[in-house]
Amino acid sequence: MPRLTPDGPSIYPNCGTKTGYDRHGRDRTPRCRKCKDAAARDLKKWRHETGRNKARLIADHIIHKHGIKVNN
Repeated sequence: MPRLTPDGPSIYPNCGTKTGYDRHGRDRTPRCRKCKDAAARDLKKWRHETGRNKARLIADHIIHKHGIKVNN
């Protein structure tokens, strides 16, 4: 499947890290492929460590407080 957004150039020394990804955003420059991959990798790691995924973004204390049923 082709990429939907074009990749920008790697113009910062910290390209390939989440910090580089954030700097592209602050400077409003197109994000390079290395920075996009680093941000995706960090998000995947965070989701794994916290037990959150795309389908479940409601905090545990809200689920328990309101008695929301969650399929695990």
